[in-house]
Amino acid sequence: MKMKALAEAIILQSFEDLWDKVHRNESLEFFKDGGFDFYAGVAGLGPEGKLKLLDMFKTHLAEESRTKSEKEETLTGGLK
Repeated sequence: MKMKALAEAIILQSFEDLWDKVHRNESLEFFKDGGFDFYAGVAGLGPEGKLKLLDMFKTHLAEESRTKSEKEETLTGGLK
């Protein structure tokens, strides 16, 4: 397997793991400790590409969080 393809697969798996309770902390560490920067470089992503990818997932996470809050409010009838 080419290094670029492997790096891309590692990045995608790390993003997917953000939604897995078992692997979420490991995934967050990957992004915090420089793993993402390293593999993004191997994958050929420059600063703009990395920022665009991170913004895309940040937007998705925010939307997911908003949707989850709305569902919880619906289930509880707005009671907290």
